[in-house]
Amino acid sequence: MKYKNPNLTMKTTMLILVLFIFTACEKKVNPFPDHMGSKIFQGQQNAKVNCANCHGDLGGGGMKAPNVAKAVKNLTAEQFSGIVMNGKGSMPPFADTLKEEEILEILDWLNKLPS
Repeated sequence: MKYKNPNLTMKTTMLILVLFIFTACEKKVNPFPDHMGSKIFQGQQNAKVNCANCHGDLGGGGMKAPNVAKAVKNLTAEQFSGIVMNGKGSMPPFADTLKEEEILEILDWLNKLPS
């Protein structure tokens, strides 16, 4: 009868277990790559500073303004940008506050939200 080294058997078992754990763990994919620097994140931050007081944190509307998350679904980027830059109704213009790129980042963020 051949003698088996218990230390070798234990090391082999541990190695197989570790390999199994690493291969079984599925890597989670971030839906917003480069989170802190992504355009979606920047859009959310710009909306939080410039839009949330009237339109709510998620653009769902508030006491002062309509649900912009729903409204953008029916607007082109040019229409949305024009409204933000020039204002509309009681909404003030943001041409001196936001750059065109920042407005489009807000639009990208709003388009990711459920309406």
